[in-house]
Amino acid sequence: MQKNTQRTVLFLLGPTATGKTEIVINLLNNFTNTFEIISVDSVQIYKDCNVGSGKPDDAILKRYHHHLINHIDLNDTYNVARFVSDTISLIDKIFERGNIPILVGGTMMYFNALLKGITALPGRNIGLREEFEQLDTNELFQILQQECLETSKLINSNDRLRIIRAIELNRENPTNTKSIIKLDNTLRVVQIGISPRSRSSLHEKIAIRQPYLANDELINEAEHLLAKYQIAEHPIRKAVNYRQAFDLIEGLISNNEFYEKTLFATRQLAKRQITWIRSWEDLNIFDINKYKDIEEFLIRELKL
Repeated sequence: MQKNTQRTVLFLLGPTATGKTEIVINLLNNFTNTFEIISVDSVQIYKDCNVGSGKPDDAILKRYHHHLINHIDLNDTYNVARFVSDTISLIDKIFERGNIPILVGGTMMYFNALLKGITALPGRNIGLREEFEQLDTNELFQILQQECLETSKLINSNDRLRIIRAIELNRENPTNTKSIIKLDNTLRVVQIGISPRSRSSLHEKIAIRQPYLANDELINEAEHLLAKYQIAEHPIRKAVNYRQAFDLIEGLISNNEFYEKTLFATRQLAKRQITWIRSWEDLNIFDINKYKDIEEFLIRELKL
């Protein structure tokens, strides 16, 4: 079939455990040299975060390249503004190769920022962070009050992470100049959402997959991350599965609690993702396991 080279971007989004990776691999198999995958996952973007993130294995990644998987290591911190900037650049390069970008994942905030825009903010300042490690939270809050009193009024005096980031932003951008970045309005965006008809069906899929994500391999992986990186204040500490693994290692929860807490956190994540989907505009929603319906839809929409 003739490939449509119109400047079209495809979104494939949905809750965790809905088989998005399988769907996109089927598309790549059936429409060779048509799509390039851009991962939309705030955890899979990090190297070494493999088990708990549900990252595709090396064989899959070698055969089906995913942009923005294993993109940076945990010495760095990724954020939504960097995602938007990186993705816009990738999309342009994919178009130059005559392919269609297909963005796949469940980090809804990333998708939303691409469509609606976000302020481009300075990245993490490693030198500044090292300096701040020597100070307690009260000292840091006093610095913020001295340097930007108005911002300090909006932040809890015990919220160390937000205090540090506020000081960082103020020093990098003291005039508070804002630059909005977003997907080009001239692009055609075709959006597909995977959403289960019943919550119980999704819970069943989560229960089937969870033992592969929350196990002894994850604990070993988390121990490796703690030994290799300085992640006391890194967002990975709050990521589903990793948070519970770190809590177990640090004695905050027991072995008996570990698995159930990961299961509960995953269900809560899925609930939040479904809430996003229900409020999403221009989203073509398909039930789980309806791959053929998705394929037929894309053949019509993209004239594949």
